[in-house]
Amino acid sequence: MKKGTAVRIKAPWKVLGLVLIVMFIFLIAVTIYKDAGGELPDEIELFYDTITKWFDEFKNSFLFGAVFITVWLAVCYQKGKKSGWQKLAKRYHHARGIVPDKLRFIVGNGRVGNVDYSIMLKVAGYRGGLIMKVMFPFRFGNPNLYIPWTDIDTIVLKRTMSTDDNLSNIENFFARLFHELYAHIRLAQYPDQILIVPWREHMDGLLPGSFNLKREIDN
Repeated sequence: MKKGTAVRIKAPWKVLGLVLIVMFIFLIAVTIYKDAGGELPDEIELFYDTITKWFDEFKNSFLFGAVFITVWLAVCYQKGKKSGWQKLAKRYHHARGIVPDKLRFIVGNGRVGNVDYSIMLKVAGYRGGLIMKVMFPFRFGNPNLYIPWTDIDTIVLKRTMSTDDNLSNIENFFARLFHELYAHIRLAQYPDQILIVPWREHMDGLLPGSFNLKREIDN
């Protein structure tokens, strides 16, 4: 698809989204004003009644559910695209080697690209590499990743997901309070791709013996 065509396709959706946002703000503002005892001009009153009636009919219809699911899937898909997850999936969607039936997954926060995956990231290690999954309701557009240890250049363990070494006092406080561990991973094939996942000490033993695991942890 040509760039100009893509812009023309996206423009109507942006306009529609802007219109819906304006209508939503209008409904909230007018509802608050009316609840406070304010009186509306006849034209605005008629417009308000028409919009609220249309919305009541819409939210009770099958169409509302269909729109909600469509928007949900679109948001999940865009998350995977923006973060770079889909780019990684082109190389790491299929496992290499034998993956054990029973894996010890941990659930926590993570970051892929500049996108946070808050309390929706599942991570497990096995002898062949690292497995990353997104929890089911958010998985669309974010397929499972199986990253071999051999494709990982470095892993640096830190107490926070921050890539800034100069943490504020508040960030240091919470890092010490919750004792979380995060693996800051640098991939050999994608050195500019930000990849930060939750980590547990039992996963250290799954790494190849020659792997250089770095720790930047202030206990």
